[in-house]
Amino acid sequence: LATSLGDLGVSLLSETAQAGSNTVVSPLSVASALGLVQLGAKGPTALELGFVLDSGASKSRRLSADMPALLAALEPEKGAANSPLTMANRIWVDKRVTENASPAFVATAKQRWKADGVVVPFATPEPTRNTINQSVAAQTGQRIKEVLPPGSVSGNTRFVVTNAVHFKAPWAQPFDAKLTQHAAFKVEGAAPVQVPTMYDERKVGWLKLPSGETLLELPFEGRQYALLVLMPAAGTSLADAVRALQGADLTEPLGSLKPQNCQLRIPKFKLTTSMASLKT
Repeated sequence: LATSLGDLGVSLLSETAQAGSNTVVSPLSVASALGLVQLGAKGPTALELGFVLDSGASKSRRLSADMPALLAALEPEKGAANSPLTMANRIWVDKRVTENASPAFVATAKQRWKADGVVVPFATPEPTRNTINQSVAAQTGQRIKEVLPPGSVSGNTRFVVTNAVHFKAPWAQPFDAKLTQHAAFKVEGAAPVQVPTMYDERKVGWLKLPSGETLLELPFEGRQYALLVLMPAAGTSLADAVRALQGADLTEPLGSLKPQNCQLRIPKFKLTTSMASLKT
């Protein structure tokens, strides 16, 4: 499943990335949303949706069964405080079709995908769009304020699936703010720019891949989650590295990471959200 999610993420990255731009994708979010759509689909549509994570050999189990099991494993334990990861799936159904909604679909969405359902009037699209955006903003601590841009829903809309992911955790080994300083950062196709850069000398999980890339791991507090950093081989552009990347390149080497003394420099960065179409 991890390899399949990696393949989906790399595919999304290749499709949505524009020359010279930074791109962030969440295959976990996309798979969760499409899993909810598949839950209400039949025949060829359900089969094709299953191919998002599966070649068909296991009859779409990765999307229909393995993904819900992963979401259950990621769900914070009852009573746990300050969980670093929050996920929220929600189904928005037009009130004109609620009589046709299968009770089994609603119950399975709640049990398997942790998705609650909300009845809304898409006949008034703009107020309903604002309602959905406000809900997602609340679920993400106001970090995603407009998941649906103007014009994304209309009076003909009957069904919307939203997925919100919020992750925030301190490093297992914090960086000393006193050591942060401006340093040159290479920008593809442009001159280096000066950016605030965190610095430390420490041991990190490190591996040189046969293809020349370097993979390193920076754990977060509690070590349940970690940031994986993949650096292209010298002389290889980021675009070429992404095109050659496969999900297995991110999952199979994890067991081979070895502690390595490292002079670590990481530029400070901020993630902001925008919308990209999944149509191909």
